[in-house]
Amino acid sequence: MTTPSAPGTESEMMFEPTSAEFARDRYAIYRRFREQDPVHWRSGRNGGGRWVLFRHADVSRALTDSAFGRQVAPPAGATAPASAPRPFPALSALISSWMIFRDHPEHDRMRNPVARAFTPSEVARLRTRAQTLVETVLDELETRADFDVVEDFACTLSLRMIAELIGLDGVDLRMLRAWSLALAVAIDAEPTPAALERAELAARELTGVVGLALERRRREPRGDLLSQLLAASGGEQGLDEHEIISNCILLVGAGHETTTSVIGFVVACLLAKPECFERLAAVPSARHAIIEECLRYESPVQFTARVVKSEVELGGRRLVPGQQVDLGLGSANRDPEVFAEPERLDLERKPGEHLAFGGGRHFCLGAPLARMEAAVALEAIARRGRRWQRVEPNLTWRPAIAFRALERLVVRRG
Repeated sequence: MTTPSAPGTESEMMFEPTSAEFARDRYAIYRRFREQDPVHWRSGRNGGGRWVLFRHADVSRALTDSAFGRQVAPPAGATAPASAPRPFPALSALISSWMIFRDHPEHDRMRNPVARAFTPSEVARLRTRAQTLVETVLDELETRADFDVVEDFACTLSLRMIAELIGLDGVDLRMLRAWSLALAVAIDAEPTPAALERAELAARELTGVVGLALERRRREPRGDLLSQLLAASGGEQGLDEHEIISNCILLVGAGHETTTSVIGFVVACLLAKPECFERLAAVPSARHAIIEECLRYESPVQFTARVVKSEVELGGRRLVPGQQVDLGLGSANRDPEVFAEPERLDLERKPGEHLAFGGGRHFCLGAPLARMEAAVALEAIARRGRRWQRVEPNLTWRPAIAFRALERLVVRRG
């Protein structure tokens, strides 16, 4: 690992995302680093280290500048040198085929066939189905005195949508959720050996389930994504069978995690500010501003990673090829250089240039779908959620570093 090259004395500040302080208030820590050490070298426990970027300008540049690439190493333990045993073969095979860990032109070869299912016109076509699913899920919850907005509503809705889109009809959604969570923990910033073991099992089981669905579509093609990818497979530009399975698994997680996160937080905000229900009813266009502000304020993905491809200078520091870089999306979206009073949640804020969906070639291809589902859900909640009351006084967040989502949000009808 190349050592950091930086003028002057190294900063004495230490960024420790596994600390109790970070768990209590990550945004205070982001603020401190933005102000005092925005291009921070974080030394590794066993030598080496990586850069961490905290300012909007630096993060935005790393997302779009060709000096940075995406082909970073998967989570510690998920892969091993070719000469060493591979302790997590299913997880390694799965992650190594994800488009998000590939650079151009391999990234584009994998992404382009998948992206056709997420174009604005395709998402607009799915809107009616999303409206039906929202009403169906809310009807199913009508008989319950209380329910969890995160798992019972937002997650159920988004999982049904992405499973239908891919072609995973008949798959147990509870198992899909469990497998996806196991994989999400494994690709978080610092997974434990136990988390990697659970992810290995999830990778094996999920690969088998999606593989069976692929075989069904080979015999009986339909209009879903699996059928489309099969039809386009083969040749230099098509995805092979393993790549189809792996990237559909990626879409299962990515296709419901962001949507679940933003819907959960939006509902929490509405319950804390009931007057917003009236505004939503009077000004339907307000839904867009609320969703974008919640994406900015509590970005579902807090960190993404890049690798330096060619020498570049940021904040007076020289970054050299081979060095790993963590991009603080959550910190960038609270940067006062870009957002006025960024620590204030302003549901009437005019949407700005937040980075919740990343940027550049790797801009989240599911962003239009996530926004549409959140808007449809918000439309229904504006009508049906006015009598909901939070059962627990404090919000409980999932224990994660790179991801930000409510653990639960239990409501009771008033």
